[in-house]
Amino acid sequence: MYEKVFYFNELFNIICDVFLARNNSTENAQSKMAKNLEETKQLELDLLPVENHEMQALVEEAIKEEQENPEIVLSEGFVRIFKSERYNRVLEIGNPAMKPLYWIIYKSPNAGMYECICAMALYELSGYDFLNEDGSLSWTNSKEFVERFNEKILTERK
Repeated sequence: MYEKVFYFNELFNIICDVFLARNNSTENAQSKMAKNLEETKQLELDLLPVENHEMQALVEEAIKEEQENPEIVLSEGFVRIFKSERYNRVLEIGNPAMKPLYWIIYKSPNAGMYECICAMALYELSGYDFLNEDGSLSWTNSKEFVERFNEKILTERK
């Protein structure tokens, strides 16, 4: 367990470094961003329950919708979830939402609908390209997404 916690903390520090480097090229901007990062650590922790609530509510709404109208799965599929107001509220949080989303996916022993929605939100926020040549996603569940995400972060770190 200690190794997993250490690995997560180390990996997240790398994630922060990579996004600092990607988003701010000047030394002054990096210094300012590093200070902001320290100040937002608590904010990010505060966002975890907010994101968790939004995503859990979204899953509950989707399941209820599907139970009431099973044909919606065939007619609209999962796409309707990614167009929902709740999903977009999480995306509107922006970069501060990334750590809690990563934490949710990383800590979950599951790879169900909830984790998949969190993975898709993190995917959209990260701006990474995890597509196959045919335009389909190169990951099929949240665990595969985390593997690709970690690889990308570690590659950018080098």
